[in-house]
Order: sequence, then structure tokens, then C-alpha cells
Amino acid sequence: SMHISHHLLTELLIEQNPKLRVVATSSGTHQFCSYMHPSCIDEEYLAKGIYSPQSKQKYFTAKLANVMHVKEIPIHHPSSIAIAIDLGWVGTSIQPWMSGQVTPTSLGWMRSAEVGIKPVLTAILQPIEYFGDRDWSEDGGLLINSLDVTSEPFSKNCWRGKVSKPIMEEIGRKLWEKTTSILKQNNCL
Repeated sequence: SMHISHHLLTELLIEQNPKLRVVATSSGTHQFCSYMHPSCIDEEYLAKGIYSPQSKQKYFTAKLANVMHVKEIPIHHPSSIAIAIDLGWVGTSIQPWMSGQVTPTSLGWMRSAEVGIKPVLTAILQPIEYFGDRDWSEDGGLLINSLDVTSEPFSKNCWRGKVSKPIMEEIGRKLWEKTTSILKQNNCL
């Protein structure tokens, strides 16, 4: 449901503004899916959905779906661009144990909010030329990691073999088609 709601919101926003810059929050944990066999999203997932209510990989699956979605947005909406951002582990006061005199940030276990915001600001504020000479409608969306480094989705060495970049891109295309079909069947699009 997390992915479907993001997909629907994005489609509705692009309908109103075809030149939209989409910035989606993902997580570096989406790469954990490359170590799982089968991957968090594969042909079986597309057919059956989440494997079980107790699936420990649901969070990873949702984040992988976000990356796949970002990759596909400019391909399906050539006037738009899309960037997935990995915020990493950022210290906030959202939990009681994150505030006080000794915090995960003060111990160096989390990055400060001032550092953690950098990928967001890059994705939102940088001119399109900053991301290089690319054909967004052909190449698809990008990923900015927690260190504010831009890369192509599925380009790290962990994405190989049964979870190689071409395979994950194909599954991403199928996820787009399946999600769009579900939304149309329910009269959302």
C-alpha cells in the first residue's frame, strides 16, 4: 500500500503539472534486497504480493519499490524528472532516546539534521544540469545517497546475477504496469 499510494499521488500531481520534479524518500536499505534470494520484489512478488504478514523485508520492499518508481517516472512522463533520496540515519528528537545530553548524534552514531538534509536540498534545489547530460525520458530517475552522491539506481556491485541492473529495471517496469493496472481497476486513474 505504501508504494501504491505514492504512485497514485505522483500521477495526480503530474496530471496537474507535467514538468514536475519528484523527490521521493527511499533508503539505502533497499540494497538489502540484492542479498535476498529471491529479491524483495521479483516475479513471484508481482504475482502474489508480500509473501507473508510477518515478512521481515516489508520495509526493504517498500524502499525498493520507491527506487523502482523513481526510475520509471521520467520514462512514462518525459517532461518530469525524479530523484530518490537516501537520508541515512539522521539524529532528530523524534524519539525520547534521541534527545538529552548524550544522544546517538553526539556519539557519532547518527548524522546531524544539518548534514542529513543535504541529499534533500540537492534533489530539490540543484538545476537539472547539475545531474549531468542525460535523457531523463530514456535513462529514468536517479538516486542520491546519504553522502549526497548521485548515482544510477541498481548500479552498485551488489546488484548482479539474479538481481542485476537489467533484471531489476525490467521488474521495475512490470511493477509500474501492475500498479497502474490496479489503480485503473479501482477507478483511481
